[in-house]
Amino acid sequence: MSVLERFRSGSDSTAVQVMLVLVVISFVFFYGSPGGDTQEVVMTVDGERVMSTTFYRDLEQRQRREEAQRGRALSEEEMARLNQEVRQAVIERVALRHAANDLGIEVSDTEIARRIHAIEAFRDDKGKFDPRLYDNVRKRLGYTEADIEQVMREEIEIERLRQLVWLGAGASKAELEQAWRTGNTTVDVEYVRLRPTTFLDDVTVDAAALAAFHTSNAEQIRQTYDADFQRLYDQPERVRVKVIRLAARQDGQDVAALEARMATIRQRLAGGAAWEEVARVWSEDPSAGTGGSLGALNVPDLAPEVVAALAPLSPGQITEPVVEASQVRLFLLEDRVPARQIPFDEVKDEIATKLLREQQAPVVAAQFAESLLASWKQGTSPEAVLEPQGLALTSTGPVALSEENPFGPPEAMMQDASSAAVGTVLPEVYAQGGTLFVGRLASRVDPGEGGAAMDEAFIEGTLAARRSAHLEAWVADTVASMKVE
Repeated sequence: MSVLERFRSGSDSTAVQVMLVLVVISFVFFYGSPGGDTQEVVMTVDGERVMSTTFYRDLEQRQRREEAQRGRALSEEEMARLNQEVRQAVIERVALRHAANDLGIEVSDTEIARRIHAIEAFRDDKGKFDPRLYDNVRKRLGYTEADIEQVMREEIEIERLRQLVWLGAGASKAELEQAWRTGNTTVDVEYVRLRPTTFLDDVTVDAAALAAFHTSNAEQIRQTYDADFQRLYDQPERVRVKVIRLAARQDGQDVAALEARMATIRQRLAGGAAWEEVARVWSEDPSAGTGGSLGALNVPDLAPEVVAALAPLSPGQITEPVVEASQVRLFLLEDRVPARQIPFDEVKDEIATKLLREQQAPVVAAQFAESLLASWKQGTSPEAVLEPQGLALTSTGPVALSEENPFGPPEAMMQDASSAAVGTVLPEVYAQGGTLFVGRLASRVDPGEGGAAMDEAFIEGTLAARRSAHLEAWVADTVASMKVE
């Protein structure tokens, strides 16, 4: 007799009414291993074989669920990611089940039956467990009662293991007080952010240094040229132009009328009227305020009709009106630069100089930062040092030490600010992602000011966070210790 059959007679008891209602994903059939599985081995985890039926059943269910959520089939990349996630989940489940067995965690038949009774999919419209629903779902998925009971047993074992590990983490009174101080201390730090790119022009590159760099970095210089060729050195034909534009409107003149107006404007220009003045008065283009100047433009980026209108012109000449569906435009060609491919030999020194400066700029930035720190500590105003470099102080404003700010100073700098004397320069140059920081503690509000005190809610929240982190780390270590083949 199965545990469920032994339990069915008590399905209306008080015990059933108060049983745990825990959600078990997809009826907790993931990773279940149906009886009679004779498929190939997908992998072994710490000596335990994971069969293909087990693995691909889970993969298929996860795939169906994600495709239903997205409303489309998954791509190859998404399937590869899902395959890896399922594989990792299987390894984690086996690892935790082995750990539960090592600790002697046991689950009674009554607990298993209660868990099955708690699943909503097995309840009728009155909320009572329906054996027929249970049997229909079980058979449709190809499980025996023993299969389901085994999966349930493992689910409860793993839950109990997780709970034990979670409760096993704690915090001393001193640790709680330190966490409370960190979470309730507010500081305002004045600081300067020193990026190496700021110091590129401060790197001295003489002929000897440049020659040495060419000798030792010839391949890098050539690779940089090749990588930047299309963007910088394969230069298309360019034209510098000005425009006068008349735009058609539904409630105004049509394009034919605009064309006649533009012909009149062109005659005035041909008669000696200044282009800039005419553009300011008549043009409806955003460039009208600057006399219609569009600057230098790549010819391949222009509309074909504009290219055709400009093609026969020499600098200083004006196109015929360019008529389009909703506008009429007139162009003045100021200059034309032919297409050109700049050869490597012409720019290799320029590339080498740029690379050399990029290589040396962090060193110059570090030297500047140390000099700034020393002079600031001695009482020299930082503005006097920063202004010639085009730098200025900024401030965090009053912020809590526990507040994460990926765009602010490094965590180490903020931690030093938690104990430094107000008004003092912080003790070192701090680095984060290649950027350097130097700062001073402008103000600090310590916890307890205003009568605040550590309360039970804070203690419970801190313990919960520590326990969650402990559980996550423990699971990761346990999974990492598994031998997977």
